[in-house]
Amino acid sequence: FAASAIFVGVPVNLALFGESSLPFVLLYFLANALWFWTVGNYCISMDGETAAPAIVSLATLRNIFSPPLISFTVALLLVFASVKPPAFLLATAKYLGSMTTPLSLLFIGVVMHGVNLKKLRLDRDILGVLIGRFIVSPLAVLLVAAYFPIPDFMKKVFVIQAALPAMTQTSILASMYKADVEYAATLVSVTNLAALVAIPIYMTLV
Repeated sequence: FAASAIFVGVPVNLALFGESSLPFVLLYFLANALWFWTVGNYCISMDGETAAPAIVSLATLRNIFSPPLISFTVALLLVFASVKPPAFLLATAKYLGSMTTPLSLLFIGVVMHGVNLKKLRLDRDILGVLIGRFIVSPLAVLLVAAYFPIPDFMKKVFVIQAALPAMTQTSILASMYKADVEYAATLVSVTNLAALVAIPIYMTLV
């Protein structure tokens, strides 16, 4: 249920909507990360042999407060406090930020290269994941947006975020908890391939 909101979400939304989409991308990432590192972490651990940390624990908090989330929080505090960093810091941040898209695209390329199409089988479980990731999730965003007065631009970004592939950390957690790593890696790969079709479709619809 959790989308790859940063590695795939940032370059995709920058390409589709420009830099003005980044605040909404990070807002979606905040909720996505919180959900994944609590409920998602627990659910994956249930399939493994290693006990998971409690949903409310220091280990969970460390996972939630990842570098992107910390950066977002610090930036938000600076904006609310009307603090303008020195020009050289802003320039450095801009140069580092401009590296996000190419590095993310390289990462996506590595993931896609690792997909063995000969081993992929469209069974019931994979079909269920595809329906949940690319139909249920974006439609849920549209349903919520119909009842809450959010800006149209925010809704578009959230729909695209909801139609992204599964988080790569899914297979990492599966490995850590000694769960079905191959299955998790297959789902990540399949959803990356399916996103190539789903994202243009939703971009047209919204």
